[in-house]
Amino acid sequence: MAVSLGVSNIVLKTVCLILVLISLVGNTLVILTVLLNKAMQTTLNYLLVNLAVADMMFALSTGLKKGLFPYLTHPEGNAGRWSCAWVTHGDLAWFGAAASILFLVYIAVERYFAIIHQLRHRGRFTRGRLKLVIGIPWFVSIVINTAEFWEIRYYYFDSGLCKRYGNKSTTEEKFIKAYSLIWMLLAGAIPPCIMTAFLRHRKQVTVTLLMVGAIYAFCWIPSQISFVTENWGLPVPWFNVAGHVLVVLNSCVNPVVYSFRLKSFRQHLRNIMQCKKRRQIRALPGLTMPGTANVVHKTSAAEQTIVELAHLNHTSM
Repeated sequence: MAVSLGVSNIVLKTVCLILVLISLVGNTLVILTVLLNKAMQTTLNYLLVNLAVADMMFALSTGLKKGLFPYLTHPEGNAGRWSCAWVTHGDLAWFGAAASILFLVYIAVERYFAIIHQLRHRGRFTRGRLKLVIGIPWFVSIVINTAEFWEIRYYYFDSGLCKRYGNKSTTEEKFIKAYSLIWMLLAGAIPPCIMTAFLRHRKQVTVTLLMVGAIYAFCWIPSQISFVTENWGLPVPWFNVAGHVLVVLNSCVNPVVYSFRLKSFRQHLRNIMQCKKRRQIRALPGLTMPGTANVVHKTSAAEQTIVELAHLNHTSM
């Protein structure tokens, strides 16, 4: 039995570390694709960059917790307590997870307005509002995880483990149970409902949003159910493990669903991977034929993205 548990533990760590590596590489490529190409710096793509950062935070923290935690030596004092909270216990992971969830909802809403209500989209999702739009998910994720972080502050180190002083009081146990239910609603039930609520309006966004909602529900709901059952005294170890793996998988899938489906994104990504420099075609002055004019057709990255998504959804139906 001990051998079986040891093998299962090794397999779990290996799978998690592989998924973490894929997530870090994929999301890094997404970030570089946007930051290194001015044409790709649109409202949607900036949201994708922040989604990638949030997913990387979750993946990196999860990798440290699942793969490297047994081999980490914590410092003494407050430094050890902080590293216990943010690294060992995984607060940084859930901070990134909450931000990722909110950015997923933001992107679904932004895509709906970009495709269905283009004129209203230009007024709602402007560059001037971009900082506020991006800042809200990060702030809310901090607020959501505040209770968990302050509970972890009371942990101390004994034989290299993060533990708390004494047992939880009845009030704390009730709070944790309520907190798990809140997380279940915020992370497991509400986001897929919001993302799929727009499906009844137009078929143009059905394929993309249906894929988003289905993948999210598949990856996140088991983890939230496990979180609730564990805090209500009904832990299921194998289900908890499966939930963690699926959540890490979600951070790997996001770059594929939201980025690689777009032709323009794939082209810029291919250039980065092939180390090609971006070539710009510029009209040379003085080469215009008499009686003619230089006509430059410009298509914004946002309009190109809308056309590509509409084409993808049309061909998928």
